[in-house]
Amino acid sequence: MTDSPATPEQSSTDDFEPSSGEASNSEGEGKSFRGSAVAFLQFLGHVIVVVSSFGLVVGTFFRLTVKDAVPYFALFYYASPPILLALAAFILAGRTWFLKQPRRATALFFLALLLAGWWHWTTYQTPAGSRESSEGISRSVLFWNVQDVRAGWPKLIEEIRQYDPDLIGLVEVESGGQVQHAAIERAFPEYQPLFVGHGYLLVRGEWLSHQRDSLGNKSEFAVATARFDDGTELEVALVDINANPFLPRGPALRSLAEKLSGIPPRRLCLMGDFNTPPDSIYFEAFRERLENIFEVQGEGYHVTWPVPVPVLCLDQIWLPKGATRTAAYHSTRLSDHRLVTATFVVHDAGRP
Repeated sequence: MTDSPATPEQSSTDDFEPSSGEASNSEGEGKSFRGSAVAFLQFLGHVIVVVSSFGLVVGTFFRLTVKDAVPYFALFYYASPPILLALAAFILAGRTWFLKQPRRATALFFLALLLAGWWHWTTYQTPAGSRESSEGISRSVLFWNVQDVRAGWPKLIEEIRQYDPDLIGLVEVESGGQVQHAAIERAFPEYQPLFVGHGYLLVRGEWLSHQRDSLGNKSEFAVATARFDDGTELEVALVDINANPFLPRGPALRSLAEKLSGIPPRRLCLMGDFNTPPDSIYFEAFRERLENIFEVQGEGYHVTWPVPVPVLCLDQIWLPKGATRTAAYHSTRLSDHRLVTATFVVHDAGRP
């Protein structure tokens, strides 16, 4: 008996049915992919554990001892705010629990809680109390790192105008030349803008003089004399410290303190992106003459970067001691830095 020829339907079906060899290859490729994925995840887990262990030990050591006093090693201090140390301890606690080491896991968990409490205690601020006074003239100031104007000037201008400040400082502005300057003038007709290379200063009044200078390592500084509409005057300093984490901050901040030493502290407003947390040892020279606005009158967490989950305070305003009335940080999606505002008192020009 001869076999009957296959029908077209049978032939077409057989063409799409994988052979046993092809099925085995597909199954083998699937297992190989899953095996590679598992191996990668295991490797990633080991890396996270090693980094967490190293960061927890080294970061805690620098936090409790020399802080950022040692050049180049200060990176470990800047990169280890207590909340990140708490996260590292929590990761290690989870791993040891998974490895069925409950006592060690419990100890690490409580260490994580202790570090989180440390961060809250040193970072969360409440106002020192009312500072109402009949002396001086009340002013408002706004500082913002606008992240190279990535959101565009129209949105940034709209955000700034909500706060209606008397004095504005901006850094990380693009170098747009006359076109940009003309746009700023149109957007803020009641202000006089001053482009200082690394940023903009704007005042309701006029700028009498200004001076630009370098703090070294591409860190910029400018100081200008502002005269408000009512005749009161104020020295305004705008700073932008290089963000390179491997460059020491000490030389730039010491140079800044020296350049500001000739200005009477009662007449000085210092603001900028310092790329250095305020608990750095290099801010001690500033605390002798000025006050950090958020440390005395702020409410909430004293952190500005990176938005949307800031853990470091890089953007700061420093004012004469006793001058700050209110201080606040404001989060927005327009920049990776929070916006800083404050109200303060300026003594009239006749006061020493």
